[in-house]
Amino acid sequence: MNIERTNILELIGSGKNKYHSCVITSYSIDLWFFEQTVLPKLRAAGVTNINLFIDARMLEKYLSTHLCCSLQKFKANYSITPVNLNGAFHPKMMMLIGKDKGYLSIGSGNITSSGMLYNDEIWSSFYYSTTKQHTASIFKDTWSFVLQLEERTSGINSKKIGWISQHASWLNSLNSGSSIIDDISYQWFHSFSDKSLYDLVFNSFPRKPKSIKVIGPYFNKNGAFISQLIRDLEPKYIHCIIDKENGILPLGFESDIDCQFSDWSDVISSTNGTSIQRLHAKAIQVEYESETIFILGSANPTMEAFGAKNKNSKNSEAIIVIKKENSDDTFKSLGIEIPEKGTLELHLLEQPTGIDSEVFSVKKEVTLKHAELNGTELFVEAFFNIEPYGSLCIYDNDNNDIKRFDLSDLESQDFIFSLDNDNAFKCAFYDEDKRISNFALIQNREVLEKSNPDERLARLLSFEHLDIFNSLNYELVLDFMESERVFSDSTGRAIVSEPSEPDEDKGEVLSELEYNRNASLSIEQDVPINNVTSMIEEFLDVLKIRDSYEEDFSDNSETLALEAGDDGLAEEYEVEHQKTNITTSEGERIQRKIIKTIQSINKLIDARFENSIPQDQRTLNALFIGFHILMHFWKEKYSEEICEIKLKYTDLKSLKKLEKRFNLKRWESQIDCKNNEVGYYIGISQLDNILRDLDVVEGFKLSGNISETKEILHSFIKVKYCRSSEDDNLCLIFIDDSYLNILCAIQKSELSLNKPQKIKFFILIMKLLDDLRWKDNFEYWRDLIILNTCEILEIETFLVDTVLKDELRQLKGGATFILISKYIEYKQSFKSIVFKKMSVYLAGSFIYSSTYGFCRLKTVRNNNFIDLESPIGMYIGHKNYTGYDEVFIGEKAKFFI
Repeated sequence: MNIERTNILELIGSGKNKYHSCVITSYSIDLWFFEQTVLPKLRAAGVTNINLFIDARMLEKYLSTHLCCSLQKFKANYSITPVNLNGAFHPKMMMLIGKDKGYLSIGSGNITSSGMLYNDEIWSSFYYSTTKQHTASIFKDTWSFVLQLEERTSGINSKKIGWISQHASWLNSLNSGSSIIDDISYQWFHSFSDKSLYDLVFNSFPRKPKSIKVIGPYFNKNGAFISQLIRDLEPKYIHCIIDKENGILPLGFESDIDCQFSDWSDVISSTNGTSIQRLHAKAIQVEYESETIFILGSANPTMEAFGAKNKNSKNSEAIIVIKKENSDDTFKSLGIEIPEKGTLELHLLEQPTGIDSEVFSVKKEVTLKHAELNGTELFVEAFFNIEPYGSLCIYDNDNNDIKRFDLSDLESQDFIFSLDNDNAFKCAFYDEDKRISNFALIQNREVLEKSNPDERLARLLSFEHLDIFNSLNYELVLDFMESERVFSDSTGRAIVSEPSEPDEDKGEVLSELEYNRNASLSIEQDVPINNVTSMIEEFLDVLKIRDSYEEDFSDNSETLALEAGDDGLAEEYEVEHQKTNITTSEGERIQRKIIKTIQSINKLIDARFENSIPQDQRTLNALFIGFHILMHFWKEKYSEEICEIKLKYTDLKSLKKLEKRFNLKRWESQIDCKNNEVGYYIGISQLDNILRDLDVVEGFKLSGNISETKEILHSFIKVKYCRSSEDDNLCLIFIDDSYLNILCAIQKSELSLNKPQKIKFFILIMKLLDDLRWKDNFEYWRDLIILNTCEILEIETFLVDTVLKDELRQLKGGATFILISKYIEYKQSFKSIVFKKMSVYLAGSFIYSSTYGFCRLKTVRNNNFIDLESPIGMYIGHKNYTGYDEVFIGEKAKFFI
């Protein structure tokens, strides 16, 4: 144990690879001091994810009297959570966490200039690394305390605590017990107004110590805590060090045993030039013949701080208990010389004026717990004793009233306001000119999202300034997912991409990869890839997808597509009717990346299914990402200059080879072509090449003239027409390999979705199914997907949801909307639906079973066994269909009409 006088901020050190997150607790705070003095130290150590927990009353006091630290807009990239207790939230702690190391200080000083620079404070500091784990139990207990604090957070503040362990997996594998270093035992204790700190600490102490020495600025005025120590431990001698000028003195204390009192100025070493002799340290030393116990931390020697036997503490405190198997005097080692005889006589002292206690108390009619600005949406978490009334007032950092919201205009009890002003600093509720709530600091979610310590997510967030509707910019996101192997999953044995080349940029940027450059993103190696997919999904989800418009896919063009059969309409072509800046080479490159990304998602999810590995939030996010990509590029096109040619051929097999070699696209209609003649579109860049080949290759001949050059538009999503389950159709394969596997996982309760996720899940598949075009004799497959999705999600229970209503309104009039409406009617009248007897004449009808869901009756057998087709069934290989083979339903069943 090293004992020295130093500033704890100097112990943090520097180096961008040291730490990435920190949690700081304090009774009071000075934001100006924090940003000017503490924050630079944290940044120098590489910390980006900064979380402050402050006593709610003291934060209210600060916000009532102080402004932001500068004239700049308030966009602090650190979070502040007020902690509201009946007593004071009083622990003083600074915990820094890195990939494989940690730093912890527990003591008596607040995050103010007084607490960090001027007062006489006491701290105990610890280091941890995965190679030196002797302090593991201290860090484990501290992390448990942080997780208790997390329960009091809201919104982005809660999310930021979650990031810590995601990027420091060692926090989840720490050992319990006491930490023993050089034969000295260290234990952490804390209270949360839910236990007696006194019982936790003193119940195990032997009785009759030879002395107890107490140092603290604030005592109970009647000395109740000192009396309790004397009564329970029966010391031979007790000596209390007080601050007669600045503290609260135990002037009402009376005792029969030898109890001495001295002033702090009389015991601090006169050679210590760094002391200003204002006592704020809290420490207790209990001395035995062969053991010394030293207690330090935030707890004053009061009943409020420690509680009593079988009586909970009023405050939340944090302390360290140090046990040494010798009679070493820790106070003396700190330069504190406590005399045998006290220097003060209590009865001659007076209580210092203007000092009541450390507790600032304010009572308001409304509790404002959290305020968070996300873009232009301000979310406020507040609690009214009665119905909400009055208005919400928004202030900037100059204390100017910049916006007021009348609560009578709210359409619901959710406090969500539209605020298009990024100067917002704090807010409070008012009844006319009377403030009826505490102030709340407004947390800026968009700014705090950037404090995530994951370098991959930081890179993703760097795309936010781009016009993401520009396909070339969207390509950056596709590249990001490929280079980071976002959809690789060793647990599912799905290897979807080769490792990317090492990044040539080796600039000084804090990165997760700097901690472990060779880390794979496979789940089994504990890299938080789920966080990556979640952030990508959230990033794409907030993009405003353009309103869909009807494509020019007339009955005539559909008929042509059907007539073309397997050899026609490989892709939709359009003569230019909208502007695009994407060239052919750029468009084809992006198209390949879209296909590769969707295939990667399919492999990730389908491999989980094939290997009986449960789907999880990561695969759900991957599915959502696939939907977002398809929807974004659904209407997007790229241009190509082409001309039209006709070729005469003699051998069909050779013709197909030629088509593949030169990427020839057949005309939508071949009505103007003669026998053994085919019309093609060909890119100008390939025209000279094919003409040269036609001169030397037998069996082909140019027929007629080459047309004039024209510009056509290609869809990024090539095939939007579904003929059968055998189609090589990107969207249909995505539905089969990704969507239906996730749907089955939900059905089996393998994967649980909350209400917003269910609504998103439903809306995305309905939009895709509605946008696709289906051959008449294959529409039943789409309908079965819709019906089973409705059934598994119990979508009828969400009809009151505004988001769902709005989205369904966009589908109104289409086949998808009509079928959803029929499903709802069917469920509402289910009990009255008459059973029908099984008959071969009902083959092709939809049947409902509580076991198998909605199915298409394929075959009816004489013994009442039937074959059912279902997209959520098993593949029946010997009969080449998906569903259920030879199942028994009974003589009668309920059919869906």
